[in-house]
Amino acid sequence: MAIKLEINMTNKWLYSLIALGILLALGIGVCAYQSDMRAGDPLVMGHSAGEINVENSLGQVVSLQDALDELSHSYIADKQLYFGGMWGQPSSDYNNPLTGSKSCPSGYIDKTILGTYGVDYEVHLCVGIPGEVNKVAEFGGMWGQPSSDCNNPLTGSKSCPSGYIDKTILGTYGVDYELHFCYTTNLDNPVIDYFGGAFGGPSYANPATLVCSCPLGYIDKTILGTYDVDWDLHFCYK
Repeated sequence: MAIKLEINMTNKWLYSLIALGILLALGIGVCAYQSDMRAGDPLVMGHSAGEINVENSLGQVVSLQDALDELSHSYIADKQLYFGGMWGQPSSDYNNPLTGSKSCPSGYIDKTILGTYGVDYEVHLCVGIPGEVNKVAEFGGMWGQPSSDCNNPLTGSKSCPSGYIDKTILGTYGVDYELHFCYTTNLDNPVIDYFGGAFGGPSYANPATLVCSCPLGYIDKTILGTYDVDWDLHFCYK
């Protein structure tokens, strides 16, 4: 003998059961999630950001979480940076005067802001994040050649403010026009309120914004960029 079972359900109850199923699924998902994104059981929650490898801007293979941390660490938009000097290629004459070599002071971040193969030698900028490193120098502007448009805006000429040291970091004959920056280790003699990073063409981003721009409220000054010779180079200040 066959038993026939019929279930009559209104739309109201059907929708209620569907909603209950969704809530149960979400509950299981929340229980499986782990706040430590560097760890986790892929069988339970899938791969965490700490288990996925990617290639960073330096060509290094790192975990996705490390890459995200680096990105977060590098992005300091609308905030000041500490200036840690600059250095260029290829001569040792273009070393960073704050370290005596092609390097940055301890704890400072090395950012390439110019260096298109076959056009410009590399220029590196060292920046520090306030609260994470001590200030090592004051920034006194930059200037380039050959046009007066490339003058240092802090002096109105191809010179440094009084008490600041003029350092050449680019200028290989037949390749690049000269590039100078001004600095002092006398921290009691600032000539700007805030340093907002620098950036260069065609796609060397400002570490303060991660794009080729200045932070909001900062002045953008071009100090290099002769057509068919150099890509443009900018620094930001206020």
